[in-house]
Amino acid sequence: MEWVEFIKLQAPEAQEEEVTQEIGNLSELLRKTAGLVEFGVFGHASIHGDFAILLSWDTDHPQIEGSSVALSLTEALKKFGLVDYSAWIRRENTNSLLGLNSV
Repeated sequence: MEWVEFIKLQAPEAQEEEVTQEIGNLSELLRKTAGLVEFGVFGHASIHGDFAILLSWDTDHPQIEGSSVALSLTEALKKFGLVDYSAWIRRENTNSLLGLNSV
């Protein structure tokens, strides 16, 4: 089953480098995590210090309370500012609505 987790962080602009380093500290854990298909870090287009982290999964069952990786990231990032977490499950056949091939 395909599902994603989003972690949003609102931190002071002055802490951007520290936040990036903290995320990098968990890179070994990310590489060893079964079912993790994609990991991405995004910066807000106009607000420096705002981050969005995407974890994309393909597992038998989604972990709607949060994967261990996401929970670790969320906890580690709280010291920098406001953190929001959400999990999303892919709806079946949504690409067919637009005439796109399935992913």
